[in-house]
Amino acid sequence: MGGQLYLNDGNPPNRKNVCVSGYERGKENFALSNFDDNKGKGYDFIDPHLGKINFPTSEHYLHFQKIKPEYKQQYLAAWQNEKSPSAILGGLRDPTSPYHIPNTHHAYMTSNGFNKAWDNDKVFVQMQINAAKYQQSQEFRDSIHKSIELGDAFGDNKGPATIIEDTSSLSKGQKPEEEWGTGPGGKGKNILGNSQTAFAMMIKNKQFDKNSPVPELKTFRTTQVASSYANAQIQYQQGVQVALTDVRKKSGKDQGFNQPDTSDLSPTLVQKTSAALIKNNQNAQSFTTSPPPPQVNQQNPFQNLFSPSQPKYEYSKNRNQRLVVQDDKIVGYEFRRSSTSNWEKSTDKSRFQGLVDHFNQAQQRRSPNPSLSQSILTSPKSSQTLPKEGASQVSSVIQEMFDGKSVSKNSDIPVVSKGDMKGTFKMAFDNAQDAQTFKKLLDDFGFKGLSYYGSGEKYPMQHNGQNLSHIVRFENDGNKATIPSEALDFLRIKLDDDEKVADIVEKMGFDRPEPANRYTF
Repeated sequence: MGGQLYLNDGNPPNRKNVCVSGYERGKENFALSNFDDNKGKGYDFIDPHLGKINFPTSEHYLHFQKIKPEYKQQYLAAWQNEKSPSAILGGLRDPTSPYHIPNTHHAYMTSNGFNKAWDNDKVFVQMQINAAKYQQSQEFRDSIHKSIELGDAFGDNKGPATIIEDTSSLSKGQKPEEEWGTGPGGKGKNILGNSQTAFAMMIKNKQFDKNSPVPELKTFRTTQVASSYANAQIQYQQGVQVALTDVRKKSGKDQGFNQPDTSDLSPTLVQKTSAALIKNNQNAQSFTTSPPPPQVNQQNPFQNLFSPSQPKYEYSKNRNQRLVVQDDKIVGYEFRRSSTSNWEKSTDKSRFQGLVDHFNQAQQRRSPNPSLSQSILTSPKSSQTLPKEGASQVSSVIQEMFDGKSVSKNSDIPVVSKGDMKGTFKMAFDNAQDAQTFKKLLDDFGFKGLSYYGSGEKYPMQHNGQNLSHIVRFENDGNKATIPSEALDFLRIKLDDDEKVADIVEKMGFDRPEPANRYTF
């Protein structure tokens, strides 16, 4: 059914339990689906090799980008004449299908198997698709603006509400759709929904509109778009996905195929909402937010009163680590090797130090100890300063979205040096994007004395014959002993050499970091 949904996780409607949902044909927000045919008109796209072409659906165009440029023309007519996106999708790997792409024609198939660069590129292709659909479909525009209006109604200036592709009702397949959509249990990556949340932010920020130039793929293959997607992904993972998983589990309809759409679950779990309801304090009496009473054990009716409280979990940013918390105390440490792996217990507490620090800081903010002075509680020396709420936590996500051709690895740049004044440092880059990204990461963590002049730099640094004019200046007077984790991840992506990274971090006045744990992230 889709719609604007309030997922009743026991809390009143808020950014973390309200979303825009669409998937089923003929229902609200179906225009968000790549299977939408724009009322039979299809959609025009600017193919990077053939120019302007029309396909019945955006699903056609998405998979058309898997074909090597020199073979696209010979597939074009057959793909354009096939109205069903399911036929295209089902024929990609079927040698008997006219839509089959043999390995020799496949842009992402190599002698070593499938090139995972597609995992990066498909997000940029989808962003181009979103832009094309926005210009050509009133229904798509309406759905995007629902996300913006809901987000505005929260009044927190954190952008549009989360969009999900609720694939609970998928009728068949090799497995439930948990890549582009949410899956029946809410555990999916929601790539399509995240891309549309990111695109809604571009619309809100006036970076694109109906009258913009016809979108080309190259205009979306940027670190700025990658950053927007990363923020949308984090918003989903740390917010709506948690509430969605909760209500799907409570419904008992969270496994396999042909499950009801989330909007069709019991009204005690899911209800329709709108920007108007959000603005009017949600008309709280219409929402069932109180949790159900505990089930009484007939054999021992006092068990619920005296048994220990159920454990809760504190998750890492990428949700592959978690602390087991009981009565506000950490009682265990668990990790998983991927989003689909089972949780495993760990005795190596050092791997969880960052998460432990974050948990302790959150506890201090909720219940400050009156016996401790406020200066001790907030001293940067005692713990790493937290970033501004909602700040970009994108380093590792951007790494996943850019292949080796897009990110210069094994480089000796950036170069760090001390400034003229004590406690000041200069970080020199060879391009504006890296410099601006690094400056923003430091700014989010409250560093002082930040400056970046770009092409207006009066004192460029010379390094190995290069003139480095993209210099970020900042202060570190010793109050911040640990480099922000996002900035550390950025350097690891840039250099791909833990020793070089550690040397640079030390020169910046921070403690030398431990080598990256490849299993943790």
